[in-house]
Amino acid sequence: MWKAGDTVGGKGAVFTPSKKATHAVIFMHGLGDTCDGWASTLGGLTLDVPIRFILPTAKIKSVTLNGGMPMPAWSDIFGLDPSAKEDVAGFKESFARVKSIINQTIASGIPASNIVVGGFSQGGAVALHTAMRLTIPIGGYIALSTWLPFASSYPEKMAAPAKKSKNTPGTWGLGSCRQFQMGKDDARMFVEAADRAPSFRTNLWHGTLQRSSRARHGHAFHQLIIQASSRRLRCIRSKV
Repeated sequence: MWKAGDTVGGKGAVFTPSKKATHAVIFMHGLGDTCDGWASTLGGLTLDVPIRFILPTAKIKSVTLNGGMPMPAWSDIFGLDPSAKEDVAGFKESFARVKSIINQTIASGIPASNIVVGGFSQGGAVALHTAMRLTIPIGGYIALSTWLPFASSYPEKMAAPAKKSKNTPGTWGLGSCRQFQMGKDDARMFVEAADRAPSFRTNLWHGTLQRSSRARHGHAFHQLIIQASSRRLRCIRSKV
């Protein structure tokens, strides 16, 4: 059953399974989207363990790249070139929100080892930022069609758990976001900085609106949850 909210007072949607949740997936949408863009896809997943899906919606921000147009965004974006300035304050705020959701999820009785943080496009960047900065180890990470923010600051800025997280599962799906080569370069940087190799999927659609795109992401998401969860959640089927 879906309910409004993000468990910490923000906008979003939370799916509560019929049985008591033993695992949780916190998933962030892409630029200009809302939680609704992924609710239908994730609502169509049938898994063999009860999972709480927490889909926060980003706050409205003016995005420089889009001429200052206000839209849901996890940070400002100044450009698509690898040398473009990045929004330190924006990512700090989004990271703090994700961390609060993780803490609230743990307080609700779900252990950190059963929590997976993921995202698509700009939301995936927040997930990877969390992977590098979070001070407690969690179950795993999922990053779809995205990039690693502040890549040049690693490994110096990595939190201790990230430096010791060789066994923390992670999955990185590369699509057409920004530049495919840039995504590959960031993935290589992530591997070198974290001293671990997440599993990779390529040629994913960069979008969630068309039915074919939703279906492809739904199938990919099944596999990514399987690979990213420390409990190796086994997916049964998809309705998308």
